[in-house]
Formats: sequence, structure tokens, C-alpha cells
Amino acid sequence: MPAAVGASSGFPTPAGMTINEAKGERMPPLPKKKHSKGRQGGRKAHFGMKPMTLAECPQCRAVRMPHRACPACGNYNGRSVATSSSFE
Repeated sequence: MPAAVGASSGFPTPAGMTINEAKGERMPPLPKKKHSKGRQGGRKAHFGMKPMTLAECPQCRAVRMPHRACPACGNYNGRSVATSSSFE
């Protein structure tokens, strides 16, 4: 059985195959059914904004982010790691 020539590409294709199948290219996987809004919402339920966690500096009692140097006094973990002027 002779191979048919593709209409626009000039690439020979066996009968019953598309041009992409004959070239060895595959289509990406596609969903077989539509996912409902409930399934989409359940998956995206964890993407919401969470309140920022803040800690108190033990030296100057200023509010700072945990595991970071204090922006007011420059102390972290009981020692001075930066001057207060470097934060301004």
C-alpha cells in the first residue's frame, strides 16, 4: 500500500495516521473530563494569604520577623550583627 503524501507538509504518512503521529510527535496529555468548581476550589483552598508571623526582640522589645536581625537594634540570637544605621 503506497504511503499518502500529507497535503501541506509533503511528509509521507501511512494510511490512518496523522502527520504528527507519522513524525513521531505526540500530543500532550489532556484531561478526559472537566473538573468541577468544587474540585478546583478544594485544590486552591491552601493558596490564601496567611497573617504575618512576628516575634518580639529580647533586647529592645521591638517587633521583628522571626529568624532575622532586629531592625531597631541590629541584634540577632544574642549578639550584635548589624548597626541600626544600616537598616535605614
